[in-house]
Amino acid sequence: SFYSRHKKVIWFFIGIVGIQFILIFYLLISRRKLAATERALKREHRLLQALMDTVPDHIYFKDRQSRFIRNNRSHLQSFGFERQEDALGRTDFDFFRKEFAEEAFQDEQKIMETGEPIINKVEKIRKGDKDFSFFSSTKMPIRDEEGNVAGIMGISRDISRNMEDSQKIRNALAEKEVLLKEIHHRVKNNLQIISSLLNLQMATVGDKNLQDVFREAQSRVRSMALIHESLYQGEDVGRLDMKSYVRTLINGLHQSFQGISGRVNFQMSIQDIPIPIDLAVPGGLILNELVSNVLKHAFPDKKVPASPEVRIRLEMDENGWILMEVSDNGKGMPVDFDWKNTDSLGLKLVRILTENQLRGILDITGETGTRIEVRFPVEGSPEILKAGEGGTS
Repeated sequence: SFYSRHKKVIWFFIGIVGIQFILIFYLLISRRKLAATERALKREHRLLQALMDTVPDHIYFKDRQSRFIRNNRSHLQSFGFERQEDALGRTDFDFFRKEFAEEAFQDEQKIMETGEPIINKVEKIRKGDKDFSFFSSTKMPIRDEEGNVAGIMGISRDISRNMEDSQKIRNALAEKEVLLKEIHHRVKNNLQIISSLLNLQMATVGDKNLQDVFREAQSRVRSMALIHESLYQGEDVGRLDMKSYVRTLINGLHQSFQGISGRVNFQMSIQDIPIPIDLAVPGGLILNELVSNVLKHAFPDKKVPASPEVRIRLEMDENGWILMEVSDNGKGMPVDFDWKNTDSLGLKLVRILTENQLRGILDITGETGTRIEVRFPVEGSPEILKAGEGGTS
């Protein structure tokens, strides 16, 4: 029969047809998968582009020659374009001044060489005759499958408004500082007038005790005037440089107590601490009272030591507390002296200022000479005070 005679040929053709069918089926499936993949890629591309176009920042991609290969809508519109094709292959030299374009090119080539990004660089940009604009720019390397840098991605944000606001704030602060300096200057002048009036009044009084009262009041006024003078002459009108203030105050007290002060050796250990003005005024008054008290009472004529000495220490500990200590090697205080209930106006003033103004701690000892210690927190908060009530150092 025909089948018997041509059996091998028939099966050969059947095999060929079967293989062709399988190949066609495989190709159909591959094409469907490829089409599905292409559709997925297009969806992702559209999604990525839509995401980029909704961002107001400028987003762009460049090749190794710093040519634009992709831009978001905001970046294109900054160039006056609507289509990607209009910016494709162009560089910064086509849109910006040569100085900026050259600097940007060098930055990008450095990224190509090192792979290190540039983060939040402030760029000052001017297009044509327009005003300058400020942008915060970040540029990151793009790597290929082998890890080599193939280009860069950049994001730039217009911060011109922020820069303008910052400049306005700086100008306002500068004006405020000038005003505060003028206020401190005028307060100092007024206090000096009061000091001069006290001096004139003191000259008309014959009673020595009454003169001492006027002299003490004048010394207190001078200490406050010195604070305001230091503030308007310093760099920070809100904080007092205590190191400079203490030395100037001591020099002034030297002149007020010309007798014993000429023989006293002052030992000063002053930390460079800027103190807020609300603490500086009471702190300065306290220091004035303590040093004046030592010069008046610690070294009576018949009991002056061979080397009279006054030690002043000012420092801040690790907890933010300021230590102000004045000590001497003078006669000390009587054993039964109760400084908490004394009639001394100076010590009363020191205690009131320490507890009420500085919210600090006062401690006085007088066994060998006298040591007066004032401790107070820089912020003066009750919480800090409570934490430090364990005692004095």
